[in-house]
Amino acid sequence: MVDKFTSADWRNAALLTIDTQNDFTLSNSPFAITGTFEVVAKMRQVLYAFRSTGRPIIHVIRIYNSDGSNVDLCRKRIVSELGKKLVITGTQGAELVDELKPSNSKVKLDTELLLKGRLQQVASREWIMYKPRWGAFYSIHLKSICAIFIQIQSLSVDATFPTVLELQFMRLVREIFELY
Repeated sequence: MVDKFTSADWRNAALLTIDTQNDFTLSNSPFAITGTFEVVAKMRQVLYAFRSTGRPIIHVIRIYNSDGSNVDLCRKRIVSELGKKLVITGTQGAELVDELKPSNSKVKLDTELLLKGRLQQVASREWIMYKPRWGAFYSIHLKSICAIFIQIQSLSVDATFPTVLELQFMRLVREIFELY
């Protein structure tokens, strides 16, 4: 039940999109996550609302090097040994889905910048962030972003909700409060 203590504070909300890249989203991709493409239109509406009110948006993405050097262990074989092109640097599959990019945008990932752990600004109050592991809150990247915005409240748009969201927030809490 939502009450005054648990309701969202929309004035201090940031929006995260997670893994909304072509390889994970487009239905013709062999790596498409079931249901993701079907929610793109709704995600676009949420993005529009955040953009029109000037609220911060962070697109959290994965990028793999073609040599497999930064691939998660569970995917290392398909990328390193089988040569599958899954969110590989410089490929169309690694790019954000066009429908979710800022309007009139020709945004392309700056993989060199992103792989260094830096944010790529793509519009006013809108950035892309590389996540080095499955968890968007792994390492210190999002912790630093939260400190910059002086806010922790966020809304996540993800097709695999609630499992991914629960995992993301558990990791965020651990990172912010350094509870091990």
